[in-house]
Amino acid sequence: NPIDFQEFMIMPVGAPSFAEALRAGSEIFQTLKGQLKSMGLNTNVGDEGGFAPDLKSAEAALDVVVQAITKAGYKPGGDVMIALDPASTEFFKDGAYVYEGEGKKRSPQQQADYLAQLVDKYPIVSIEDRGYQFADGVYEVCEVRGGRLVDETRHMARLDRSLRELRMARPMSAKALSHVLRETVRRNRVHDGIVYVQVTRGVAPRDFPFPAAGTPSSLVVTSRSFDRARLEKQAEQGIDVVTVPDIRWQRVDIKSVALLPNVLAKQAARDKGAREAWMVDAQGRITEGASSNAWIVTRDGVLVTRALDTGILPGITRSVVMDELKAQGLKVEERAFTVEEAYAAREAFVTSASQIVMPVVSIDGRPVGNGAPGLITSGLRRDYHEHAEIA
Repeated sequence: NPIDFQEFMIMPVGAPSFAEALRAGSEIFQTLKGQLKSMGLNTNVGDEGGFAPDLKSAEAALDVVVQAITKAGYKPGGDVMIALDPASTEFFKDGAYVYEGEGKKRSPQQQADYLAQLVDKYPIVSIEDRGYQFADGVYEVCEVRGGRLVDETRHMARLDRSLRELRMARPMSAKALSHVLRETVRRNRVHDGIVYVQVTRGVAPRDFPFPAAGTPSSLVVTSRSFDRARLEKQAEQGIDVVTVPDIRWQRVDIKSVALLPNVLAKQAARDKGAREAWMVDAQGRITEGASSNAWIVTRDGVLVTRALDTGILPGITRSVVMDELKAQGLKVEERAFTVEEAYAAREAFVTSASQIVMPVVSIDGRPVGNGAPGLITSGLRRDYHEHAEIA
């Protein structure tokens, strides 16, 4: 066929498990086969299992793939992304990219612009995106409540800070990004859930230094629903946490996508039947949770959470709870606390956009207080959205 690109691939990024991803891939594959057949195109497959229909351009191929994803019942850009393997070095000749099948010739700059246009038009995630190859990116997660964004202003301010700290360009204006977030929530019909924003340093040949000036940042926005009733039931029961060594880098105040230590900590918790892991520094002090900020309430009723520094993430939910505590006149200390202090606490809880204020009822198998959610924690969770921005 005349298409010069080597491969077009689907990525079921929204699947909750490998089995569901495999099912999505199979359903889309069969839908695509039927679609090509209805167009009178060849549906034979090559050695690697891919179709090679007589389509005239990369755009034509991407169009039928997007249509197949939709007809199979999935959302392009939400449930399923597209990856490209152009193998462009194979048609790079004499300083230019020669598209013999399409009868076109592009300079390196024109090639970069062309790929950028495809990324803008289609739900493409490049295999040479620096987010995949170097974890060279940042992200944010906003709660969605009643179809509206919670604490968007603070989340976007933290996103800007993370971008500045990593010398990374904004993908679009704040106003445009706000519109994209809401449109993503709307198109995914999310009433209660989250919206996820990821920005990377863009697509470029793999090399450690920053890519050439002008390389556009890559943006991915997804949104999904969660079962609010299930989360409320979990809050009534509380969660268990375990402690693990904090092995992260020294700038965790930047909300980077480099989360492998957090993944290992979460898995350590799950292996022990717990929901969250609290990380412990070399001095035996709690830093924060694998995906949350950590809090305790002392026997004297004082709330304690680690002060903001480069050793913890400046949590948005944490900042709203601080406002809530001030409004209620409750005493709070921002300082490091030890594992032993946590064991002896009257109450404990974690804060995050997806969990809001979640009671902790045991630490390393030891009950916190009487082993049930405490009154202070439950009150903070109940009143949280009275202090949050919802827009």
